[in-house]
Amino acid sequence: MIILDPTYTATNGTPYRVRIIEQGDQYGRRDCLTYDEPEPMIEFYDERYPRRGITPAARCVPADQLGQFITRYYVKTLAAHDGALDLMGHVPAWWLDGDTFAAIMADAKSAILGEYREALEAQLEEYSC
Repeated sequence: MIILDPTYTATNGTPYRVRIIEQGDQYGRRDCLTYDEPEPMIEFYDERYPRRGITPAARCVPADQLGQFITRYYVKTLAAHDGALDLMGHVPAWWLDGDTFAAIMADAKSAILGEYREALEAQLEEYSC
């Protein structure tokens, strides 16, 4: 699980936290589900509203610092999107302007690639002479 840092603030003033869920990570309500798909997902949280009563499961950031869960998407779905993104149509505050969305996606791609690179380098070290 990767929690992107910093908080991203859209032009409408809404502060977002973003979490990447990868295979084997806990997610869902109270982190009771284990993600078993190879395709990573990205979750969006509104940092103005703390998540109450949820225990952080193996994270560096306490759960109440993530905020209220909004939605999650597969990375490949978001990678195909360009411009602003409406995270939940009936909540006007939950939309991302194009620049904020682009910054989130750039950081997400960098974090995911960095993690895969580290794993690959560790495997290569095992097999080196």
